[in-house]
Amino acid sequence: MKRKKLSVVLLFILSFGTLNAQSIYVNENNGTQKGYALNNIKSINFTAGNMNVVSMTNNSDSYAIVDLSSLTFIEETIDIQEQLSNNDIFIYPNPVADLLNINTTNSEELIKGKITILDVNGQVVKSEKVNNQKIAVINVSNLSQGIYLCKYSNNKETKTVKFIKK
Repeated sequence: MKRKKLSVVLLFILSFGTLNAQSIYVNENNGTQKGYALNNIKSINFTAGNMNVVSMTNNSDSYAIVDLSSLTFIEETIDIQEQLSNNDIFIYPNPVADLLNINTTNSEELIKGKITILDVNGQVVKSEKVNNQKIAVINVSNLSQGIYLCKYSNNKETKTVKFIKK
């Protein structure tokens, strides 16, 4: 059933939908993930239970459809400071390798609350309390490569921002 659902969703997106993405991530059941820049992909085809990704240089990667957990199309921006809704908190660097900085731009306001890191499935992978800090530093070196959400919450508000772990 999972294979049929994945195939139907892919066919719908590729045939009828508009795809505004810069990257595709192939996620396998064993937890591995491989990313491809869409402008470097010549074709993606499905034959005999396999998905084949062919690059512009004619290199090919093949995946058994039964071994795939998901395909994720991402429109990502690299090396930015992701701004939150009212521009009072931002994170950097993005993408991050080991230390994620969460900073307030309002010099009178200090970070006090809780920072939670969530994976793309919404599962909490890390959580830390912060108290009266201008810059909170969260060690994310133990996280796998991928897309994560950083959620900041205090008594007044909750804000969430996306980041990429490289």
